[in-house]
Amino acid sequence: MKKTLSLLFLCLPLLAMAQNLQQGTYGWLYCHMSDRGEWTAYALSRDGLHYEDLIGGLPVFNTETHALIEGGTRDAYITRTHNGDGYLMVTTDMCVNRSHKWDNYGINLHRSKDLIHWESKTFDFRKGPAIFCDPKSKNCYKDFSKIHRVWAPQIFWDPDYKWPGGARGGYLIYYSMLNDDEDHYDRMYYSYADQSFTRLTKPRLLFDWGYATIDADINFLPSDGLYHMLIKKEGGKPGIYTATSKHLTKGWGEPVEDDYVSFEGKKKCEGSSAFQLPGEDGWRVAYIQYSDRPKHYRTCRADKYLRNFSDPQDITGVTGPQHGSFMRITEEEYLRLKAWSDSLTAHPRKVEVSLDNPTDMQRRQLVELNLRDVCRQLDASTIEPLLVKNAFGQQVDCQKTHDGLLVFEVSVQPGSTARYTIERGFQREPHRYVQGRQYKIRKDDLAWENDRGAFRLYGPALQQSGEKSFGIDVWTKSTPELVLDRRYDTDFQGNQREDSLRRAGNKAEANATDLLTSFHLDHGDGLDAYAVGSTLGCGAPALMHQDKLIMPWCYEKFSILDNGPLRFTAELTYPSTTINVGGKSLTVTEHRRISLDKGSNFNRMTVWYDGLGNTPISLAAGVVLHGGDPVVADDAVLYADPTDTPQRHQSQIYVGCLFPNGVNRTAVHQQDDGKSRHALGIVEGYKGQPYTYYFGAAWSLGDVRSLGEWQLRSRHFLNQVKSPLVITLK
Repeated sequence: MKKTLSLLFLCLPLLAMAQNLQQGTYGWLYCHMSDRGEWTAYALSRDGLHYEDLIGGLPVFNTETHALIEGGTRDAYITRTHNGDGYLMVTTDMCVNRSHKWDNYGINLHRSKDLIHWESKTFDFRKGPAIFCDPKSKNCYKDFSKIHRVWAPQIFWDPDYKWPGGARGGYLIYYSMLNDDEDHYDRMYYSYADQSFTRLTKPRLLFDWGYATIDADINFLPSDGLYHMLIKKEGGKPGIYTATSKHLTKGWGEPVEDDYVSFEGKKKCEGSSAFQLPGEDGWRVAYIQYSDRPKHYRTCRADKYLRNFSDPQDITGVTGPQHGSFMRITEEEYLRLKAWSDSLTAHPRKVEVSLDNPTDMQRRQLVELNLRDVCRQLDASTIEPLLVKNAFGQQVDCQKTHDGLLVFEVSVQPGSTARYTIERGFQREPHRYVQGRQYKIRKDDLAWENDRGAFRLYGPALQQSGEKSFGIDVWTKSTPELVLDRRYDTDFQGNQREDSLRRAGNKAEANATDLLTSFHLDHGDGLDAYAVGSTLGCGAPALMHQDKLIMPWCYEKFSILDNGPLRFTAELTYPSTTINVGGKSLTVTEHRRISLDKGSNFNRMTVWYDGLGNTPISLAAGVVLHGGDPVVADDAVLYADPTDTPQRHQSQIYVGCLFPNGVNRTAVHQQDDGKSRHALGIVEGYKGQPYTYYFGAAWSLGDVRSLGEWQLRSRHFLNQVKSPLVITLK
């Protein structure tokens, strides 16, 4: 009996100092948001300082089934249930990778019996009082729909909380929140969750210091009998500080200004989490220092009053450490998690992909798989990293696209079947074969390239200058390496020097500079020698009425949707214009979506128009002709362009448009101004719906040596589009 009482007495201080139940001295579980993606990951440690990833840093659960607003889980906080029969976790429901903004609208409450299998409930705060278990209590906001941040929730078991009806005990869930109309900055709020961890009370204001505060972490300290809160101040003097209170939900005074994580200097820190190591009366404080690249996830020391921060050190052994929390675990829990991780790592779930080639052509191309279908078979979320392997087990570069596809390059012999596998995992650093961006140094050019060629469209700054360049430009390449950044920069620097020399009267040196730096000359890897002007150039679309092309102008707005490593995609909107069709005055707006893949000479173009209504008109797309005749077929127009200065360049640029979805006719067209002549594919009776075709180019000093070879390559590509590979997943 004495022995039992002694053990109970020894346990009392441990229980008193913990806001949540603490069990186990064998090791530590670090539960965190992965910096490599917005999911929850685990890492284990025996000493609380040195860690190893579980399941390679991959998600513990499928975020899309556990975070129902945005499909991402950030800022994971984990603890035990108050009676020790399970585990609880809260996360921020947020996925910047999808939303492309730092707004979010709710949190997720998770519960588990074994740390492996989780059940969850999502609370979307925009839905207002109805989602909370006390809908008739006082509201903190007039309009909940304007909430646009609910960040970094954490848990604190409060045995004294009293529920309506008399039941006692609840989980305090505290978080920062921002309402566009009713908050001037992020403030700290709290709710209570019941013991089922499925019901949540309405938000209540925890405190307001007059400036933004986020990322709170509350602990009860027996050293002074106070609640201590680590918190990030974003007003006053920014940084991580400690505030104190005698009460859990009131009385939180501002922190002491001179006691904060000062050793990081002016570098930005957030996401603090305090824990104690066995045998120490002081604390360890973990946080993310995110000013540097790469970021640093660190722990530092604090005294028994959770003050006087010192001795920072980077955490080790974790792939992508980020905002998270630390929980002591038992030997049984440690070994169970380790065995679970080892089993999944040794025997990962896989999807087998069979690619049947029904043609007599050798195929080398990007294939497209529905990402959700793949992830469904892997029991994975679409934000998780995936590995694609060929029949030898070698990694193959892959890319997730904006429209929910997984793309990777394949090679399939005629009439044969190629097999690949897909599994969860981090791929090696992929080689970048495509890229594009806006180049403001060249009047808002939007330019993009792959390993075969480059293209550009002209932007608003050029249109404002009055120069008329309507169509798509071609830049030739004789290297698979990416060259646009270097070409633009070299040309820009050369132009500045050249202008300076000409103003100084040094014409000879200015000419020499131009010879060395102009992207209109070949310096060993290609050049811009294609003439566009007030034409369609290589492949631009245009409406056509009464046999006259209604030329587009320069783009007005753009958005890059995919930017490598294997596919580039951009969407563009053109200025609205008024046209007269059949006596009707129509204001129409053109939209384009253009994509270019690794290894392809051809871009995919989808064009559509707003404002045509039910008024039929013709849609044309094609290539400008600079002398000579094109090759015109029912589904393609091809041409060997002589370059802008044929006698000097002595090479050819092969251009073309392909129409796998058909056109009503193809023709050589002379614009009524007599200045431009095109080879066109024409769709009649067009009413503005999306239409897809392909445009592309090659160079005689690059990968295509003659017009005959260009015809063969174009026909091969067109046949690939018309006869796709047959894809089977199992």
